[in-house]
Amino acid sequence: MKRPILSKKNQQGMTIIELMMVVAIVAILAIIAFNQFGNQQDKGLRAEGVSALMLAVQEFEACGRDRGGVYTLCTIPAAFINSVNNRFTVSIASQTASTYTLSVTRTSAASVDEDCTTISINNLGQKFFTSSNGNGTLARCWSGT
Repeated sequence: MKRPILSKKNQQGMTIIELMMVVAIVAILAIIAFNQFGNQQDKGLRAEGVSALMLAVQEFEACGRDRGGVYTLCTIPAAFINSVNNRFTVSIASQTASTYTLSVTRTSAASVDEDCTTISINNLGQKFFTSSNGNGTLARCWSGT
């Protein structure tokens, strides 16, 4: 009796090539998803930093208003120096009688943000940022885009 020759119709399962292609596709999708998650996390952290900075600006403006527009003796209250989750530190970058610039930087508790190393605002409402890798933009640092 002759043994039947296996034909493609009777084969079941996948070849190793097909399996490797599926693994490669899944790996590529995982890398893309992980990258997008990291970007969203950075946006959220930047929003937290900007929020902490704006709270400090409100306090600084109230102090200046109480002192007739003079900011020399104004300080950032201790409650506003660190953000809610201690991921950011707000500081006075420069200060004169009639001007100030406040900045926010990430603490070591938060991951390093090379796009927006420091986010700042002055008494005129002008917004600034520094970027350690050159990829930051004003829109990205201030509005999270």
